[in-house]
Amino acid sequence: MLKRSKGAIVAVGICTTLLGGRVAIAQSPDPVPSHTQTASAETQDDIGASAIVDPKLNAPFFRKIKTSLPWHMVEHEDGSLENTLGDGIHADDIVRIEQTANCVSTHQGEHVMDLSTAISGKDGVELTISGGLPAYASSLVVHIAPTLRFDVAFDAKYPALTGDLRWRIKRKELRLQSATMKPGARLRGWISVEFEESEHTKDMPPGSFSTRGAYKISGYFKPVIQGVAPER
Repeated sequence: MLKRSKGAIVAVGICTTLLGGRVAIAQSPDPVPSHTQTASAETQDDIGASAIVDPKLNAPFFRKIKTSLPWHMVEHEDGSLENTLGDGIHADDIVRIEQTANCVSTHQGEHVMDLSTAISGKDGVELTISGGLPAYASSLVVHIAPTLRFDVAFDAKYPALTGDLRWRIKRKELRLQSATMKPGARLRGWISVEFEESEHTKDMPPGSFSTRGAYKISGYFKPVIQGVAPER
């Protein structure tokens, strides 16, 4: 079972620059618009499941590289750029981000989650899927153990204050093209997660929750696995 309380969301993308036919990759933090934090939130994942390794797993998405500017940057028809945060334009604002996910979420309205990261550590790989800012501030975190067992945690913020939120995983499936989890390798796969969102408000008995809705996130991902920076 995975229970995880969440704080602020940081959307992170994989930045790519073509250098002589090669793709240079770096982590790039993306500013997040102001959303109201819930009183508390947690994910309950009581489903024991392991990823399925399928070398034949394939999709056109795996073979294409598509990039975009950070969510807060707008490119006008005349080619001029605008920072919608009003902070001027800096070097980091014009670095294009590779879209390493092609997932669809039905939470808060159907939308695409097109960013992902994968961080390798001694306990396995932590895959984070996000995207949809500024309208949608949510993320799906998948921890994949060396044994291929995996747990998931969802997180979201709302523009208006809510009570305590709970996301209960109802169904999940993960397929990987390869079991390789070494830094520098692409983590190509497909995921499907169904969950139920419940809320506890002050006028309810302690420990009770009312269901707000059922949602699903599914699609492909292909981030380059990053290693954990050594401590200094």
